[in-house]
Amino acid sequence: MADSEIKQAKTHTKLQREERRESILRGAANAFVANGYDATTLDDIAREAGISRSILYRHFDSKKEIYLAIMEDFGHKMHQDQSSSHNEVNLKDYLVPLIAIAQSEPNAFRLLFRHAVREPAFRAHADALHLLRQTFIENGLKLLLPDQQDRHFAAALLRDTIISMLLTWIDNGLPQPDRMANLITKVIQTILSSMKE
Repeated sequence: MADSEIKQAKTHTKLQREERRESILRGAANAFVANGYDATTLDDIAREAGISRSILYRHFDSKKEIYLAIMEDFGHKMHQDQSSSHNEVNLKDYLVPLIAIAQSEPNAFRLLFRHAVREPAFRAHADALHLLRQTFIENGLKLLLPDQQDRHFAAALLRDTIISMLLTWIDNGLPQPDRMANLITKVIQTILSSMKE
């Protein structure tokens, strides 16, 4: 076997492993949202992912590890497109990737923003991701709201408003995804306008 064939075979195997892992995490998110963490079994997760329990164990050692992996992967996806220069990112730049992720992985979104904060074992991790999102918003408000206390409150309010709107959107079947960024932007601009007065 030539070096190029070996390299190609390794790349194919790695892609298959990553795709399987994604499938497991998506299936697990479905199971956790439907049943809750305590009532979900590894068999439920394997069934949702369309694999056997033995294949599941090739990727993860425990239910807790899977839950954390969903949170970490989803959190990473939410933040990977964010610029490190927060002041240069406008609201739509912030919303479009978040909406795309909520649309492509609605149960992972529900898990992170609705369920994880209610699970004692995962609450601190979920709170840290919420704080990271709030900090990102707060940095973008520096010019608009110079007072730090006002800015902190506004960022928490905006974060919760955006998340609530997206959860409502998901729960109602993801209607009109092309209009969501504009709708959320209008609501946020209204809130910010009232805070400036």
